[in-house]
Amino acid sequence: EAARGHAPGAPVEVFIRPEHVRLSAVEGAGAPCVVREASFLGALTRLKLALGGDDKLTLWADLPGAAAEAFKPGARAFASWEAGAPHVLAKDGGAP
Repeated sequence: EAARGHAPGAPVEVFIRPEHVRLSAVEGAGAPCVVREASFLGALTRLKLALGGDDKLTLWADLPGAAAEAFKPGARAFASWEAGAPHVLAKDGGAP
């Protein structure tokens, strides 16, 4: 849905705000990823994720401190988000 207006195969960049990313340890509950970093930010922990284990496909997730305990660096996780959360922009910075 977020890619509507972009030609099939056109290079795009996808942005998802960290607070919109949900993580699960349950296989198949979202896109597979690997936790690369965890940064404590007071009431929440910001996790850097590599989608599919590929460090070129980075996603960030903000989780409450207690929820983040299950996702230490190196842990496998499954990321999901609401359909309207992603923002898609043409890779060259132009309009779709």
